[in-house]
Amino acid sequence: MRQTISLDGNDPIARKLARATFPSYNGRKFEIIVTDTVCISGDNWSGGSRSTYVAFTLSTDPQSAPLPRNDWRASSVPSVALAPGFGIAEHVLFCGKDLGLRFHIHPENAAPLLPAGDTLPETDALVLAAHRCLKSFARREALANRCGINGAAFDAAVERLKASGHVAKNGGITPKGRNAVKESDVRKL
Repeated sequence: MRQTISLDGNDPIARKLARATFPSYNGRKFEIIVTDTVCISGDNWSGGSRSTYVAFTLSTDPQSAPLPRNDWRASSVPSVALAPGFGIAEHVLFCGKDLGLRFHIHPENAAPLLPAGDTLPETDALVLAAHRCLKSFARREALANRCGINGAAFDAAVERLKASGHVAKNGGITPKGRNAVKESDVRKL
């Protein structure tokens, strides 16, 4: 089982875990990955990319401990089993771009850390899936051709999604919106 949940940059749990694991991180990109194993891909720079890992305890006051540094190779990527009560934080830099922090959490510890799920009307759910998967210039046409959602219905759905916080004012999808997208809606596109 592996599930990825995006967190808002101001989420208090994300901020608390960030302070405990990567105190100098000032960014706003956070994800929780619910899994029972973590593949350590290496902490050496390669092509402007690297991931740095820190283990931590899940408690009211999280404590961190760096993983032992190794010269891990992609051909022999070690897999670390997560035990309940512990997690691994990963700071990801990809091609020089900071992709933020990922908190790998055991499924037993995930429930209190995850945001509540959303139930959206079908039109809104499809428009949100289009925001998640398609470039802005292709959304309206794809929904009209594949799902029968005309321009007026599309615009009304976007306004409702902006009001509910699923889509930002600039038209980009928010962490709340990313978490609300269902695979079944993506397949309809």
